[in-house]
Amino acid sequence: TKVRVTETETQILTSSNQIWAYGDNLYAQLGRGTRSLEASNYEAKKINEEGWSQLFAISEHVYAFKADGTLWAWGKNKNFDLGLGFKSEYVATPTQVAGVNRSQMKEVGGFSPINGGFVYIKTNGELWGAGANFYTGSWFPLTVPRKIGKYSDWSRFHDFMNSELNIMIEKTDGSIWGAGANWNRVLTQNPCPEPENQIEKLTITHPN
Repeated sequence: TKVRVTETETQILTSSNQIWAYGDNLYAQLGRGTRSLEASNYEAKKINEEGWSQLFAISEHVYAFKADGTLWAWGKNKNFDLGLGFKSEYVATPTQVAGVNRSQMKEVGGFSPINGGFVYIKTNGELWGAGANFYTGSWFPLTVPRKIGKYSDWSRFHDFMNSELNIMIEKTDGSIWGAGANWNRVLTQNPCPEPENQIEKLTITHPN
C-alpha cells in the first residue's frame, strides 16, 4: 500500500491495485464524478476505476498509471494542468492522457508531478512535460505532453525540498539542473526569490 498525502487530500493505492481517497474535493480530486463539498468526502472511498500500478498526487491534482502503463489524470485543470488538450475548472473522473505510457520512461525517478502539471524523462533521455510551464523560458502552459529543451541526457528527478513549485533533474554526468520557485535559495544562492523560468545548471553545496 502506498499513501500520498497532499495539502488538500489523501490518496491511497492499495495492494489490490485500487485507489481510495478522502479529504477536500474542491476540484473533484477524489475522483468520485462530482466536486460536491460534503462531510462524507472525509471518509475514504474507492474510485470506480481499478487496475492501478503507480499513484502520484499533488495538491488538487492526481496522476496515476495503470498496469498497462497508460497515464490517467483527474482534479484541477484550469490551465491544461492534466495534459488532456483542454482546460476546464476540473475533471471529476480518471481520464486517460493520450500518447503517454510508463514503458516510455526511465524506471527510477522518471516521472514527477508539479503544481499544475507533470514532467517525465523518456528512456532515450529526453525531458517531456505538460500543464504548468516554468522551465522552458516561457510561462505559457503546455496543453499536451511535448518535448522540453534540446538535451537528451537527463537521468532522473530529485525532490530535495519536497516542493511543488520547482523541479530538480540530474543528468547522466551527475550534474543537477533546476527551475521554478527559488524560495529558501533552493535553486541558486541569489537572495532574491525570483523564479527561474528556464532549466539551469545548479551548484549544490553540501554542509561540512
